Amino acid sequence: MVERRNLETGLLEIQIPAVVAEIRQEVLKLKNHKETPYRLGTTKIRYPDGGEGEVLTRFYSKSIEAHPDVFRAGERISIIIQAEGDYAGRAVASLPGSSVDLARLIGKNLEKPSILEPSSESKLKDHLVDEEAVV
Repeated sequence: MVERRNLETGLLEIQIPAVVAEIRQEVLKLKNHKETPYRLGTTKIRYPDGGEGEVLTRFYSKSIEAHPDVFRAGERISIIIQAEGDYAGRAVASLPGSSVDLARLIGKNLEKPSILEPSSESKLKDHLVDEEAVV
């Protein structure tokens, strides 16, 4: 389990492993300016007390298209659950594994995405493989 603050919303999120139970075929759209397409489905999780449960989960259409071998029934993924705010308890599908805390890894806070290049004082240089950053 990974807990982190969403940099865009400021809300606490929890990322946990899950198994895809089903992804429905109907494509819905978020009520945002992009009208982001998604599908609903369910994932199976294990609670800390050992019990299991199914969770209604949002699967973004672009993620399904980009990774059809991952986002299908029976596959292990991660889900990100909003832990506070109006949508607390809601889950969104994510690729398996956890995200890297970049501020902790490279020792600086990144507000906007940027290309990281190792410098003589960068902590990133310790994590190079064949002169390419593994991120």
